[in-house]
Amino acid sequence: MVHKKGEHAQARASTEKWDKIRSLECERDKLQNELQEQQMLLVEHRKRASAAAVSRPQ
Repeated sequence: MVHKKGEHAQARASTEKWDKIRSLECERDKLQNELQEQQMLLVEHRKRASAAAVSRPQ
């Protein structure tokens, strides 16, 4: 199989780009999961704060 000059460099650059994309997608997924956890904690905190405010005598 004969390769033109620069094909290997191009293929390597393409592979590196896809590796970077996969890495970024993985990081995005982690951050989205973290965000969902934080949002759930915030909802719970608001529920408790609201319940505490309601139960407090005026």
